[in-house]
Amino acid sequence: MLRVFLDTTVVRNSQQKRVVWDEEPQLINWGGREFEVPVFTPHELTPNEKFKNQGNLKAYRDAKRIQYIEKIARLKLIKLLWHFELHWEFISRRKMSKGTPSICQYIEAANSPLLYGRTVASAFSNEDHQFEFLKKLTHPRYDEWKAAANVISGSKREKNQLLDAFHLWTAEHNWCDYFVTMDYKLIETVAQSSIKSSLVLVCPTEFILGVIPVLPAAVCERMGKWLSRRIIG
Repeated sequence: MLRVFLDTTVVRNSQQKRVVWDEEPQLINWGGREFEVPVFTPHELTPNEKFKNQGNLKAYRDAKRIQYIEKIARLKLIKLLWHFELHWEFISRRKMSKGTPSICQYIEAANSPLLYGRTVASAFSNEDHQFEFLKKLTHPRYDEWKAAANVISGSKREKNQLLDAFHLWTAEHNWCDYFVTMDYKLIETVAQSSIKSSLVLVCPTEFILGVIPVLPAAVCERMGKWLSRRIIG
Protein backbone atom coordinates (compact mmCIF):
# COMPACT_ATOMS: atom_id res chain seq x y z
CA MET A 1 0.00 0.00 0.00
CA LEU A 2 1.30 3.43 -0.92
CA ARG A 3 2.27 5.60 2.05
CA VAL A 4 1.58 9.30 1.59
CA PHE A 5 2.67 12.15 3.85
CA LEU A 6 0.41 15.21 3.62
CA ASP A 7 1.74 18.73 4.05
CA THR A 8 -0.28 21.37 5.92
CA THR A 9 -1.02 23.13 2.65
CA VAL A 10 -2.93 20.09 1.44
CA VAL A 11 -4.87 19.53 4.67
CA ARG A 12 -5.79 23.21 4.90
CA ASN A 13 -7.03 23.38 1.30
CA SER A 14 -8.96 20.12 1.63
CA GLN A 15 -11.60 21.94 3.63
CA GLN A 16 -14.73 22.11 1.54
CA LYS A 17 -16.18 25.34 2.92
CA ARG A 18 -15.18 28.35 4.96
CA VAL A 19 -17.08 31.48 5.94
CA VAL A 20 -16.18 34.80 4.32
CA TRP A 21 -17.76 38.12 5.35
CA ASP A 22 -18.40 40.69 2.62
CA GLU A 23 -18.60 44.33 3.69
CA GLU A 24 -20.95 46.67 1.85
CA PRO A 25 -22.11 50.20 2.77
CA GLN A 26 -25.81 50.67 3.36
CA LEU A 27 -27.89 53.78 4.03
CA ILE A 28 -30.23 53.74 7.02
CA ASN A 29 -32.66 56.36 8.25
CA TRP A 30 -32.44 57.20 11.93
CA GLY A 31 -34.33 60.07 13.47
CA GLY A 32 -35.01 61.60 10.08
CA ARG A 33 -31.33 61.54 9.12
CA GLU A 34 -29.53 59.16 6.79
CA PHE A 35 -26.37 57.37 7.87
CA GLU A 36 -24.06 55.14 5.90
CA VAL A 37 -23.10 52.04 7.87
CA PRO A 38 -21.15 48.92 6.92
CA VAL A 39 -23.20 45.75 6.57
CA PHE A 40 -21.48 42.37 6.71
CA THR A 41 -22.94 39.49 4.73
CA PRO A 42 -21.58 35.96 5.21
CA HIS A 43 -21.09 33.48 2.39
CA GLU A 44 -19.28 30.18 2.08
CA LEU A 45 -16.16 29.95 -0.03
CA THR A 46 -14.19 26.89 -1.08
CA PRO A 47 -10.41 26.96 -1.55
CA ASN A 48 -11.10 26.31 -5.24
CA GLU A 49 -13.01 29.57 -5.55
CA LYS A 50 -10.36 31.48 -3.62
CA PHE A 51 -7.59 30.40 -5.98
CA LYS A 52 -9.80 30.89 -9.03
CA ASN A 53 -10.58 34.45 -7.97
CA GLN A 54 -6.84 35.06 -7.57
CA GLY A 55 -6.18 33.71 -11.06
CA ASN A 56 -3.99 30.92 -9.61
CA LEU A 57 -5.25 28.11 -11.84
CA LYS A 58 -2.56 25.61 -10.77
CA ALA A 59 -3.56 25.91 -7.11
CA TYR A 60 -7.23 25.91 -8.16
CA ARG A 61 -6.83 22.55 -9.91
CA ASP A 62 -4.80 21.10 -7.04
CA ALA A 63 -7.31 22.20 -4.38
CA LYS A 64 -10.13 20.58 -6.37
CA ARG A 65 -8.30 17.28 -6.63
CA ILE A 66 -7.51 16.87 -2.95
CA GLN A 67 -11.00 15.37 -2.61
CA TYR A 68 -9.85 12.44 -4.76
CA ILE A 69 -6.96 11.76 -2.39
CA GLU A 70 -9.52 11.59 0.41
CA LYS A 71 -11.70 9.29 -1.72
CA ILE A 72 -8.84 6.85 -2.32
CA ALA A 73 -7.86 6.95 1.38
CA ARG A 74 -11.45 6.26 2.39
CA LEU A 75 -11.35 3.12 0.24
CA LYS A 76 -8.15 2.15 2.11
CA LEU A 77 -6.09 2.05 -1.07
CA ILE A 78 -3.44 4.40 0.31
CA LYS A 79 -2.25 5.29 3.80
CA LEU A 80 -2.13 8.98 4.73
CA LEU A 81 0.25 10.23 7.41
CA TRP A 82 1.25 13.44 9.14
CA HIS A 83 3.13 14.38 12.31
CA PHE A 84 2.05 16.15 15.49
CA GLU A 85 4.37 19.06 14.67
CA LEU A 86 1.98 19.60 11.77
CA HIS A 87 -0.95 19.48 14.22
CA TRP A 88 0.58 22.38 16.12
CA GLU A 89 1.10 24.39 12.94
CA PHE A 90 -2.46 23.47 11.98
CA ILE A 91 -4.26 24.53 15.18
CA SER A 92 -2.30 27.70 15.91
CA ARG A 93 -1.47 30.20 13.21
CA ARG A 94 -3.54 28.58 10.45
CA LYS A 95 -6.87 27.93 12.12
CA MET A 96 -9.84 26.52 10.28
CA SER A 97 -13.03 28.56 10.26
CA LYS A 98 -15.42 25.62 10.01
CA GLY A 99 -13.85 22.89 12.07
CA THR A 100 -11.58 20.03 11.13
CA PRO A 101 -11.51 18.97 7.46
CA SER A 102 -13.00 15.54 6.79
CA ILE A 103 -9.73 14.25 5.34
CA CYS A 104 -8.20 14.33 8.84
CA GLN A 105 -10.17 11.23 9.87
CA TYR A 106 -8.16 9.20 7.36
CA ILE A 107 -4.73 10.49 8.41
CA GLU A 108 -2.58 8.43 10.78
CA ALA A 109 0.11 9.77 13.08
CA ALA A 110 3.64 9.33 11.78
CA ASN A 111 6.47 8.26 14.05
CA SER A 112 9.06 10.88 14.91
CA PRO A 113 12.51 10.32 13.37
CA LEU A 114 13.97 10.68 16.86
CA LEU A 115 12.60 10.38 20.39
CA TYR A 116 11.99 13.64 22.19
CA GLY A 117 9.58 15.16 24.67
CA ARG A 118 8.14 18.62 24.37
CA THR A 119 4.90 20.32 25.38
CA VAL A 120 3.02 20.98 22.17
CA ALA A 121 0.27 23.30 23.40
CA SER A 122 -0.10 24.95 26.80
CA ALA A 123 0.01 28.35 28.45
CA PHE A 124 3.79 28.09 28.27
CA SER A 125 4.20 26.74 24.76
CA ASN A 126 3.68 28.52 21.46
CA GLU A 127 5.03 28.70 17.94
CA ASP A 128 8.21 30.39 19.19
CA HIS A 129 9.01 27.27 21.21
CA GLN A 130 8.51 25.13 18.13
CA PHE A 131 10.85 27.43 16.20
CA GLU A 132 13.53 27.18 18.89
CA PHE A 133 13.15 23.39 18.96
CA LEU A 134 13.63 23.14 15.19
CA LYS A 135 16.62 25.52 15.20
CA LYS A 136 18.45 23.68 17.97
CA LEU A 137 17.71 20.19 16.67
CA THR A 138 20.81 18.48 15.29
CA HIS A 139 20.99 15.28 13.27
CA PRO A 140 23.02 14.48 10.13
CA ARG A 141 19.96 13.55 8.04
CA TYR A 142 17.98 16.56 9.27
CA ASP A 143 20.89 18.76 8.21
CA GLU A 144 20.78 17.19 4.75
CA TRP A 145 17.06 17.89 4.43
CA LYS A 146 17.62 21.45 5.63
CA ALA A 147 20.09 21.90 2.80
CA ALA A 148 17.63 20.34 0.35
CA ALA A 149 14.87 22.70 1.54
CA ASN A 150 17.30 25.62 1.24
CA VAL A 151 16.85 26.76 4.83
CA ILE A 152 18.21 30.30 5.13
CA SER A 153 19.12 31.24 8.71
CA GLY A 154 17.67 34.56 9.81
CA SER A 155 15.27 34.86 6.88
CA LYS A 156 11.55 35.54 7.26
CA ARG A 157 10.80 32.04 5.97
CA GLU A 158 13.30 30.22 8.19
CA LYS A 159 10.62 28.71 10.48
CA ASN A 160 8.56 27.40 7.56
CA GLN A 161 11.69 26.08 5.87
CA LEU A 162 12.76 24.28 9.06
CA LEU A 163 9.28 22.75 9.31
CA ASP A 164 9.54 21.63 5.69
CA ALA A 165 12.89 19.96 6.37
CA PHE A 166 11.58 18.26 9.51
CA HIS A 167 8.43 16.98 7.77
CA LEU A 168 10.43 15.68 4.80
CA TRP A 169 12.76 13.89 7.19
CA THR A 170 9.74 12.47 9.06
CA ALA A 171 8.11 11.29 5.82
CA GLU A 172 11.30 9.52 4.77
CA HIS A 173 11.69 7.98 8.23
CA ASN A 174 8.17 6.54 7.95
CA TRP A 175 8.94 4.94 4.59
CA CYS A 176 6.51 7.18 2.72
CA ASP A 177 6.43 6.92 -1.06
CA TYR A 178 5.07 10.42 -1.64
CA PHE A 179 5.15 13.82 0.05
CA VAL A 180 2.11 15.72 -1.25
CA THR A 181 2.23 19.49 -0.97
CA MET A 182 0.96 22.66 -2.61
CA ASP A 183 4.22 24.42 -1.80
CA TYR A 184 5.45 24.49 -5.40
CA LYS A 185 8.68 26.25 -4.51
CA LEU A 186 9.56 23.45 -2.09
CA ILE A 187 9.00 20.82 -4.80
CA GLU A 188 11.26 22.73 -7.18
CA THR A 189 13.92 23.42 -4.55
CA VAL A 190 14.22 19.78 -3.45
CA ALA A 191 14.23 18.61 -7.07
CA GLN A 192 17.21 20.86 -7.78
CA SER A 193 19.10 19.75 -4.65
CA SER A 194 21.63 16.93 -4.44
CA ILE A 195 19.81 14.92 -1.76
CA LYS A 196 19.35 11.21 -2.41
CA SER A 197 15.99 9.83 -1.30
CA SER A 198 13.22 7.56 -2.53
CA LEU A 199 10.67 10.09 -1.28
CA VAL A 200 8.85 11.78 -4.18
CA LEU A 201 7.53 15.32 -3.79
CA VAL A 202 4.39 16.00 -5.83
CA CYS A 203 1.41 18.33 -5.92
CA PRO A 204 -2.11 16.81 -5.56
CA THR A 205 -2.74 16.69 -9.32
CA GLU A 206 0.57 14.93 -10.02
CA PHE A 207 -0.16 12.45 -7.25
CA ILE A 208 -3.65 11.59 -8.49
CA LEU A 209 -2.56 11.21 -12.09
CA GLY A 210 0.36 9.06 -10.99
CA VAL A 211 -1.41 6.86 -8.45
CA ILE A 212 -4.35 5.70 -10.59
CA PRO A 213 -2.24 3.40 -12.84
CA VAL A 214 -0.77 1.60 -9.81
CA LEU A 215 -4.01 0.98 -7.92
CA PRO A 216 -4.63 -2.76 -7.29
CA ALA A 217 -6.41 -4.51 -10.15
CA ALA A 218 -9.00 -5.79 -7.67
CA VAL A 219 -10.18 -2.22 -7.25
CA CYS A 220 -11.38 -2.62 -10.84
CA GLU A 221 -11.20 -0.24 -13.73
CA ARG A 222 -14.43 1.39 -12.61
CA MET A 223 -12.54 3.21 -9.86
CA GLY A 224 -9.98 4.45 -12.36
CA LYS A 225 -12.70 5.63 -14.73
CA TRP A 226 -14.57 7.32 -11.89
CA LEU A 227 -11.49 9.37 -11.03
CA SER A 228 -10.34 9.89 -14.61
CA ARG A 229 -13.65 11.34 -15.75
CA ARG A 230 -13.50 13.95 -13.00
CA ILE A 231 -9.81 14.73 -13.31
CA ILE A 232 -9.75 15.06 -17.07
CA GLY A 233 -13.11 16.83 -17.06
